[in-house]
Amino acid sequence: LSCNMSLRIVGFCGVDETAGDPGLLATIASRWSRIELGVLFRPGFEGKKRYPRMEWVEKLCTQHQKIQLCAHLCGSAVDAVLNGDVSFIKETLIPLGFRRVQLNATKRNGCETKELEQAQVFEACRAIPTVEIIIQANDETESLWKKKEDTVNNIPQNV
Repeated sequence: LSCNMSLRIVGFCGVDETAGDPGLLATIASRWSRIELGVLFRPGFEGKKRYPRMEWVEKLCTQHQKIQLCAHLCGSAVDAVLNGDVSFIKETLIPLGFRRVQLNATKRNGCETKELEQAQVFEACRAIPTVEIIIQANDETESLWKKKEDTVNNIPQNV
């Protein structure tokens, strides 16, 4: 059995203060072009395990221009995007160098999941075309990622 596969990115998600010096972490990540550091953002959880404080994130992001960063939005941070508000991405994440954002739109991640609207999320994605959007695909988020007849030709290029 043969399988040809190419990895574009290898993600290390959940980096936080327990990794120690953000400068050292950035230096290590900058040595390999396929390493991406995943930073979880969930308002009210800053400083807890896997959710670094913004001061630490800023230090990480200002160490090297070469590192790849992905923000994993949880809780009210992802709820805002689901409701069309991309201000945190535009005003904070993009200036810090984040080029990919994962929407962790599940109850476990503190998201209000009762009515996930694909069209509204796609509209929010169009407002930030320079950022690649990743939608966590599972049964709970199916309404966001499953192709529908009316949206199949209208999916933003950054999703």
